[in-house]
Amino acid sequence: GGYERFASEYPEFCAKTKTLSSISPLSSAEPLDLGFSSCGTPLHDQGGPVEILPFLYLGSAHHAARRDTLDALGITALLNVSSDCPNHFEGHYQYKCIPVEDNHKADISSWFMEAIEYI
Repeated sequence: GGYERFASEYPEFCAKTKTLSSISPLSSAEPLDLGFSSCGTPLHDQGGPVEILPFLYLGSAHHAARRDTLDALGITALLNVSSDCPNHFEGHYQYKCIPVEDNHKADISSWFMEAIEYI
């Protein structure tokens, strides 16, 4: 199931991820103190952003807080779809903020056109 099954059935929609060997992973000995608690990231989500298209990545609040990761991937702009996660590097990247609550009742479809125009 999951990604492995999808990749075997639709390999044309899958690409190898770029290597982030120059970026050291976080370990329990190196806590990441970002000065906020609302954007906690589960331990299973510590990989890199996923490349959707050659110019488009999907990532988490954790990824958006890692300038080394963003720079290594050549990311220049971020679409922040959250009502409570800060834009950490406003002087370094372009940001578009879409204040959507992270719950099953949020009407994300009303923001699609604005997000697409930004991308």
